[in-house]
Amino acid sequence: MIHHFSNRQLLKSDLKTVWDFFSQTENILKLTPAEMHFKVVDSKLDKIVHEGQIINYKVSPLFGIPLHWQTEITEVREQQYFIDVQNKGPFALWKHQHVFTPTATGILMEDNVSYKMPLGSIGNLVNQLVVSHKIEALFAYRTEVLDHLFNS
Repeated sequence: MIHHFSNRQLLKSDLKTVWDFFSQTENILKLTPAEMHFKVVDSKLDKIVHEGQIINYKVSPLFGIPLHWQTEITEVREQQYFIDVQNKGPFALWKHQHVFTPTATGILMEDNVSYKMPLGSIGNLVNQLVVSHKIEALFAYRTEVLDHLFNS
């Protein structure tokens, strides 16, 4: 079963500033709660997202268990959107689209995530009990950080 999560947030800024922030790969660290022990492990990571970019992470999203997670930037449309997909990691499928739309009052930033748990019905039960709540908490944290950075 493929699960979906979406989050929308208005950022009171201009498109260039918002795009520059999100397209700098090191800023993902600012958007991840410390308790996830998120670390980019690539020593020569390109600073700006681009199609074909591979990013390797160590992350402990559940019970402090460290996991290797590798994502690839599969599509970039400058100042419109970019997509990252999981190549290796805890999910059977992970696709995350970051969309940026100018409005009269700022930039509407949307996160659209599609993911599938491994292990069939056991994975779906773990999603229902734990993972979906962790994803919601992650994006609530991101919303708070982005409010502080762009809307204060």
